[in-house]
Amino acid sequence: MNNELPTYSVVIEWENARLSELQRTREMLKALREQIAQSEHPRPETIILHDKEHVGRQLIEDIIGEACKLEAWPADIRIIPTDGLNYYEQKNFGAQQCDTDLITFLDSDVIPERGWLAGLLEAFEDPDVQVVHGNVYIDVQGLYSKAFALFWFFPRRAEGNGLYQTTNYSPANNVTFRRATFEAFKYPSRPTFRGQCGALSQTLRNHGIATFCQPKSHVSHPPPNGLRHFVNRAVCTGHDWVLRRHLNPEKRDPSLADASKWYRRRLSRAQKRIAVGYREVQLGPVGAVGALGIAAGYYTVAFAGALLTLVRPRLVHRYFSI
Repeated sequence: MNNELPTYSVVIEWENARLSELQRTREMLKALREQIAQSEHPRPETIILHDKEHVGRQLIEDIIGEACKLEAWPADIRIIPTDGLNYYEQKNFGAQQCDTDLITFLDSDVIPERGWLAGLLEAFEDPDVQVVHGNVYIDVQGLYSKAFALFWFFPRRAEGNGLYQTTNYSPANNVTFRRATFEAFKYPSRPTFRGQCGALSQTLRNHGIATFCQPKSHVSHPPPNGLRHFVNRAVCTGHDWVLRRHLNPEKRDPSLADASKWYRRRLSRAQKRIAVGYREVQLGPVGAVGALGIAAGYYTVAFAGALLTLVRPRLVHRYFSI
């Protein structure tokens, strides 16, 4: 072991495991264990955060044990209960428990590919690198997932080996920070369900801190799991669009006409992306029409979420939280 290499922690939220199938969490833990065991870095700690009102510690221990007996894990595992913290609050809380040089955020519903961890850690051999994220893409195993891979906000699976600087969205489910940098900024407190990662990226840019992408560090992400998750995720997409408009000092508060324009733009963008990329995910013309139908259904529900938020701002948080 090379003790000159930086120490690191892996922080995992258990919120998404409640929304996705636990089999993905099992596969994530198995891949994580194997990659930690192969690393020459000092023995890390793995911090798992769970809402104690919804997920019991015993379930988490059982799932971890399926990947490897707890006492044989190549990392020090800490399972920490939280009380009512949302997705980003759990990440901030988990970072507070770390005293390592680096903090890696990984979600409970993504599956790292071989080389994921090594790619992220090797990027920090450059002392000027402060933030590195990998490539998050949607699994493509059928029409439903292929549709989301084409129209949703995650990029397609990327190829390449060279680290490069980015200025766009930085995923919160596949990213490593120098601890001092993350402690200085953290994920901001906002009334949106998602998007705090983008807001943090903007703050880092404003302070002259570059974010890099490591294209070798792939993780696969699932599409929404089942009808309820599909509806909730779409409704929250519309809700967040309204809230982001409210939070943007350069834009006026959105109206029904603005929401309608946003809806039409989303549909047009989805149509173009599907028309350009359907062959790449091995869909035929009929499959492309089906994918467009799934996209239209998603954004129609999202439009309904935007309208609900315009009329009753608190309603979505009460009944459709993700």
